[in-house]
Amino acid sequence: MAINQKHLSKPTKMKILNKEYSMINIQASNLKRYRLIYAGSFLFIAICLLPIVGIAQKDTLKKRTTIDINSAYKPVLRNAVKINFSASHLNADTTHPNLTYNIPAQNLFYAYQPIPLKPLALEMDTNLYLGLRNYVKVGYGNFSTPYVSAGFSFGDGKKFLANVYANYISSKGKILYQDYSKLHLKAAGSYFMPKNEVYAGVDVKLNENFLYGYDTSVYTYTKKDVRQQFQDISIRGGIRNTATGEYGINYNPNIEVNLFTNVNKLTETSVVVTAPVEKQFGEAFAFKVEGKADITSYTTKNSFPNVKLNNNVFQVAPSFILSTPRFSINAGILPTWDNGNFIWLPNVYAEAQIKENVVAFQAG
Repeated sequence: MAINQKHLSKPTKMKILNKEYSMINIQASNLKRYRLIYAGSFLFIAICLLPIVGIAQKDTLKKRTTIDINSAYKPVLRNAVKINFSASHLNADTTHPNLTYNIPAQNLFYAYQPIPLKPLALEMDTNLYLGLRNYVKVGYGNFSTPYVSAGFSFGDGKKFLANVYANYISSKGKILYQDYSKLHLKAAGSYFMPKNEVYAGVDVKLNENFLYGYDTSVYTYTKKDVRQQFQDISIRGGIRNTATGEYGINYNPNIEVNLFTNVNKLTETSVVVTAPVEKQFGEAFAFKVEGKADITSYTTKNSFPNVKLNNNVFQVAPSFILSTPRFSINAGILPTWDNGNFIWLPNVYAEAQIKENVVAFQAG
């Protein structure tokens, strides 16, 4: 029931207000109590449910065995800085080219013989066919020095070829017996057959000089006493094949006779016979047998006592030859009979080309 407070006195109004305020406070305290009860109940329920949630999460973690990590970062290499070169003109090459000739090794074994070096005009090569060429040289110098040189050739060079040479020079000095003379005659020829060549040659040397320079006021000699005269005659001949036959055999048997004498009747004679035979196996291997006989005798006359010596040497040299563009090897033995005494000698040597035939290494 509503009370009309307009007709109430002021004390009565105060009592009614105090009474209503007390009721409001009671309701507020009751509301706080209910809130505490609700919060405690909710906290109790949450505490009870927390272990159940933890167990569920634990079971869920146990079931997952892999962890996927996704990353959006990608490494990128920086671009290299490009170097720019400034071009310049090349200098002009003013050097002259050095032209060299690379001659491959022939891998042939020659019987080299020493020859004297003379500062004279080039002699004609007897092994080279130059056609029908003839020449005569005549000269004269101081100290009464006549000079004559001549050469003649015969044959067509295909079937027959022969060359004849002659040289003569003499001189007379101001000193007594300061005289000398030299005469050299040489002839060589070859006859060509379809597969063979027959060759022969003769060489004659006559040298004469005199001993001079002594005191003529103390010693008196005749020209015959101081005369020195030497004669050297050589004759050779042989036959060799110019074309290899079906069996691949090459041969070159030859003979050479030398005769040397001086004014005192000292004589040395030698006969050398050589017979090489070679069998080729393909392009790299070869078997070679060379027989050699050197018969030499030495005698003196018009001397006391006279001397006579013989020196005879016989050899047989079998060997195997391996020849390639880079190296060659000769392996063999050299049995030798020196005046009846047997001597066994090795015959092994090799040659290798190093650095494109610029350097050759030889050993044996």
